[in-house]
Amino acid sequence: MGGKGMRVALGCDHAGFGLKAVVSSCLREAGHEVLDQGTFSEGSCDYPDFAERVARLVASGEADRGIAICGTGIGMAMAANKLPGVRAAACMTSARGAQSHAPTFAHSVSANRRLHPCRHRGRRAGRRRRAHIPAAAGHG
Repeated sequence: MGGKGMRVALGCDHAGFGLKAVVSSCLREAGHEVLDQGTFSEGSCDYPDFAERVARLVASGEADRGIAICGTGIGMAMAANKLPGVRAAACMTSARGAQSHAPTFAHSVSANRRLHPCRHRGRRAGRRRRAHIPAAAGHG
C-alpha cells in the first residue's frame, strides 16, 4: 500500500478486551485506520460473533487486514476461516505473524491475550516465553 496506512478491522471477545485497546493504539500511532468491531466491555460474550465481524470486513475488501483477539487466538482463527475468502492464522509471536502473511497471504490474524507479555511480567525466566503482537498484521 505504499506509504499509506491500512484499514485494519479489529475485534475481540471479553478475554481480549484489554489487549484490543493496546493494539488499537499501536495501529493508530503507526498511521493505520482502525475499524473497531467490538466488544466494547469485559462482559461475557461469544467470540464467533466478533470473529465474523472482522472476517466480513476483510472478505468484502472494506478492511485490508483483520486482527481478532480472544483468550487463545485459536477460536477466533477457526471462526474467521469459515467465511469464504478469509485466511486467518492464530499468531502468538511477531515472527508467526510475519510468517503467516508472507507465504500464505493470510490477511487476518488472531492474537492470544493469555500469552501477552504484560500478563507474564515478573514470572521467573524460562517459565513462559514472551509473546508479541504480530507486527506484520498491519503491513503488506
